[in-house]
Amino acid sequence: MLPIASTATQMGSNKTRIFARQPAKAPPPLAWLSRPRDPRATAIAAAGQQSSRRVSKRELESHGSATDAWTAIHGVVYDITAYFRFHPGGAEILFIEAAGKDSTAVFDEMHPWVNVAWLLKDYRIGLYAPESEDDGGDDDDDDRTMTSPE
Repeated sequence: MLPIASTATQMGSNKTRIFARQPAKAPPPLAWLSRPRDPRATAIAAAGQQSSRRVSKRELESHGSATDAWTAIHGVVYDITAYFRFHPGGAEILFIEAAGKDSTAVFDEMHPWVNVAWLLKDYRIGLYAPESEDDGGDDDDDDRTMTSPE
């Protein structure tokens, strides 16, 4: 697991500080755009953009691992697995905040200028339809940990 934050407590104090850690080596800003095309993206793009596949909340949550990660942003589901190693903020924060979840709110808060439909167009799975089934699960999945897919 790659730590994204550490804590430190001052001796004799009840105050705990949290320090965010930057990724050890962030990818160049445009690395994602210059990546070679991969066969998985081609297959996803062909299937996803030609259909209006509906993805339920339960199905989205089932794709919340480091080797198979989907997220929903603005009602569209994307496979973000390949993007982990290109995310400027690091793979772990993307995993924690987005994998297997509707990440619209955090995406809009952190990246309001990014055109996600264009950036992830080759990884579009379908349309997010959380109400399409009664899954009855709770939303507290923050106990997950990421193991590096490499």
